[in-house]
Amino acid sequence: MKDWLVSKEDFESELSKKFEKAYFLKKNASKLHDYFSCDDAEAYLKNNEGWLQNILMLYQNGQDFPIPANLKLNAKGQFNYVLDAFKSGATLKLEELEKRNFTISEVCRYFENIFGGKSWCKAFWTSFDEEGVPAHFDTTSIVVVQIDGAKVWQLWDGLLEMPNSSMAYSLNHSQLGKPKTEVTLEAGDILYLPAGVPHAAKSVDNHSLHLGFAIEPISYLDVLVHGLKLVAQETPELRKSIIDCAAQNESEIISNFLSKIDQGVLNNFFREYKFSLFANYISTTKSQLRTLSQAKLGKGMFRRTNERCPEIKKYDDEIKIAIPSQIISEKPVVVGDPDYLSLPLECAALVDTMLNGDAFVPELLESEFDESAHKGLVNIMLDAGLITVV
Repeated sequence: MKDWLVSKEDFESELSKKFEKAYFLKKNASKLHDYFSCDDAEAYLKNNEGWLQNILMLYQNGQDFPIPANLKLNAKGQFNYVLDAFKSGATLKLEELEKRNFTISEVCRYFENIFGGKSWCKAFWTSFDEEGVPAHFDTTSIVVVQIDGAKVWQLWDGLLEMPNSSMAYSLNHSQLGKPKTEVTLEAGDILYLPAGVPHAAKSVDNHSLHLGFAIEPISYLDVLVHGLKLVAQETPELRKSIIDCAAQNESEIISNFLSKIDQGVLNNFFREYKFSLFANYISTTKSQLRTLSQAKLGKGMFRRTNERCPEIKKYDDEIKIAIPSQIISEKPVVVGDPDYLSLPLECAALVDTMLNGDAFVPELLESEFDESAHKGLVNIMLDAGLITVV
């Protein structure tokens, strides 16, 4: 993984103290602007011509508005439409960057390895002296990384304690009153915002580009819902459709269900989750140790873990590799997510080479990527248990 933090220990120490509790600002803490820039954001827009209506939203004058499909724009095209909107003061919100940029994907995986659950990234590109997205709060923790330009952030006291998506609602400046504090982010600065903290941001002096990394760990509710679904597997009445309520005895069904839920069952749900999360940390740690040992030895050799090549599915913009069943997924298995590793489509040929069954040395692989990218992909494949040290 690329070294995107100036001091990993310092950032992680602060994050562990303040996570889901209080916001904090770290000046000159990130080097992510060395790996993602306005040029990359512009390339993202150009490369996704014809698809921007699905991965881009525009904000202006406190309102959001979608991108028309190409068929409605004719010769003008979506990129030119977006460019005109940006010049007139609109803010661009670019979605799904974790699926389209290798370094950003690595950063999301970094947060997932720390907290479990899932992480994703959006970019916000704001014109000169404009407010971006109107005042709002997020239902996940957010790590803001300033990439280019500067932006003034207004922050208010938290309205809700660790809200989920069902608790979101619109805000406006008048109901929020005077902000509790204002901070200015410049390239390299990091701002952490817990879920439920209202905020608004405005660019200054020039256009501004920042990344917002969402962090959504598994909650107690997630574990309970998954556990209750397991109980429902043994309670057929719960799987029936509610069509003719009069013909069903709801009290009896609920009583039967509750009789199977006691403190011991609930404790089992959480023990199983903690075990899967702990196993994930152990798997990741072992992979990192293997990689470090190879680094000391020089040119390490690697090979596919299993005799059979894992299933690889290729889509328009990504590939998905089935993770061996004996390996704990990088995302805790209790949430029911399929066990697969998602990578950009550009990695397909390199992945095929790594998984063809032959031993390989990362430095000697031939591809359109450089040596550091080869090693980064090896680290990811090691973490997922897809390859092993020879």
